[in-house]
Amino acid sequence: MEQLEQTLSSLEVAEMTGKTHYNLLRSIASYEKHFSQLNFELAEYFKLSTYLDEQEKERKCYNITKKGCEFIAHKMTGIKGTEFTVKYIERFHEMEQAISQQKVVEQKTKNKSLAEYTPEKIVDWKLNDLNKRLKRVEAELQEKSRVRLVKRLQPKVETWYEKNRDIIWNIKERTGIEPRKLYHEILEECGRYYNLDEAKEIYQSETGRTLAYTIDLVEYFPQLQDIADQVLDGYRF
Repeated sequence: MEQLEQTLSSLEVAEMTGKTHYNLLRSIASYEKHFSQLNFELAEYFKLSTYLDEQEKERKCYNITKKGCEFIAHKMTGIKGTEFTVKYIERFHEMEQAISQQKVVEQKTKNKSLAEYTPEKIVDWKLNDLNKRLKRVEAELQEKSRVRLVKRLQPKVETWYEKNRDIIWNIKERTGIEPRKLYHEILEECGRYYNLDEAKEIYQSETGRTLAYTIDLVEYFPQLQDIADQVLDGYRF
């Protein structure tokens, strides 16, 4: 019972992240494939379940554990990632508090009569419980700040454009083709193999940022970089 209560429905998590439930289920399906390849236990993060929709039809969903929420949060960036992190931490603290209070009540009922607990003792217990929860929140926030600092201190990764800048301008000098036209050709070739509209949705969902230029998809998806490199290779002689 306790373990069941300490999960969030994928319906609620989808709302917290600003995703549709359908897209969240697609993401979890991709995680499931990777977990299987790595022999990781998916149920520790995502537990398959069902719910009844408005037409009383049974639909697929997941009960997501705290580990699962942390896993999703690590894949989100920007203000949306921060917002989701705060929301799921608050929800799990609410559940933990409810379970803790229920245990105390059960223990008190079992060992003592309610008359033995004065208002002063009840207030003291609540203050101690609040202090413990605040310390847990502070510890988690400090850990997340430390992780973010470590990430900021990592060496800068050279982007696809930085790797190919000299090649792009060399092509312009030799052929007269402007970079903008070259980017258009790269995106057309990418569109032959991948759905770029879907790629935009994935980019914006995972980064929390609005796509400024379509060519930025090449920077984000390694598969598109391979195609872009092939287009550039076609201009070498």
